[in-house]
Amino acid sequence: MPLTHNQFVTTEQLAKLRLPLEEACNLPQAAYVSEHIFRQEAEQLFLTHWVNVAHVSQLPKPGDYLCVDIFDYPLLLTRDNNNDIHLMSRACMHKGTLVAEGSGNTKLFVCPFHAWSYGLDGRLKAAPLMDKVKNFDRKNCRLREMRTEIWEGFIFVNISGDAEPLHTQLTGLQKILANWHMADLVPAHEAFYYDQRQNWKINSESFLEAYHHLGAHIKTFQPTYPAANSYPIESTGKYSVLSFGPAQAASATNIDGGMELPFIQTLSEAERLEPMVVFVWPNLLLGIGADQVAYYRLMPTSAESHDLWLNDLMPRNTVEDAKLEQAIRDRVQWARSVHESDDMPVFERCQSGIRSPFYEQGRLSVPYERCLWEFNQWWAERLGERILK
Repeated sequence: MPLTHNQFVTTEQLAKLRLPLEEACNLPQAAYVSEHIFRQEAEQLFLTHWVNVAHVSQLPKPGDYLCVDIFDYPLLLTRDNNNDIHLMSRACMHKGTLVAEGSGNTKLFVCPFHAWSYGLDGRLKAAPLMDKVKNFDRKNCRLREMRTEIWEGFIFVNISGDAEPLHTQLTGLQKILANWHMADLVPAHEAFYYDQRQNWKINSESFLEAYHHLGAHIKTFQPTYPAANSYPIESTGKYSVLSFGPAQAASATNIDGGMELPFIQTLSEAERLEPMVVFVWPNLLLGIGADQVAYYRLMPTSAESHDLWLNDLMPRNTVEDAKLEQAIRDRVQWARSVHESDDMPVFERCQSGIRSPFYEQGRLSVPYERCLWEFNQWWAERLGERILK
């Protein structure tokens, strides 16, 4: 028999997670199962902040386009003939019909309903049989433009249009990751898509601590990057950076699954041997390695589900080197297996346990879950009284 879960957080539960790290607890059950809280997160965390929608490498040629959805906002990414990237609504200005689906390459977007057409910049090109309409301004009719910023090659949208500039928020992070030159990296494969059947925070929280190496990654990460060696580099209320600590294995090549792949040439020796995980709140997750950057983009779809896209970004000369094809396949398969065999089973079991009557707000590990604690403070501050009974 399905249980009825609390849709709100109590003041006592909120107080527990807002205590200092040494005394604080995890988020309460409602944070992971409540549709009311899911809607508040959509409005207060996603629609009002910068949300990642793609990487520039996914639009390599003029005419390339990609459709993405942010909740009920159907969006269209394009690269025009001047190599400029545009992000706009894909709802036709006549009757709202979506003018594009999926991805591809085109010169024109033609609405399938009444054949209105739009250029790569979203401007109206043709509107048949509209000549007798009074005060119809063709020149200023266009698909609605969205506020967009590109940071280190990652394309972001701010739906509300009033967030603080993204580059200002990520100045410190840019300095930490400068040597990876992420804007110049390219995908090593088609993105893997996962329909994840758990709350989005269970996934994203795994990028806020390496404590779970002791369990989920006991055979993959723990031998080389023990949980006890991890430490937070920075957590600002906008993003967090967690180091796995120096590698505990003598190896002249990258040890995180790509034994035959060359290092990213601009990295220092310390950067090569000390991977990091980065979470740009609320939906961009990065695994920063010596030979690649694992790119995860997530979007909540309900209180207990989210979409996840996974890709591996590598230097172009690595991806285009025929001698490295097998090594790249091995690296990609290793990364995929870590997510599918290590992470997904424990994520599902975690969601099942949280939604049970036995779940209580557990304590945080000090100092290993400091970034998680910082995220919880941001979550509570942003949602505030909206989630209380």
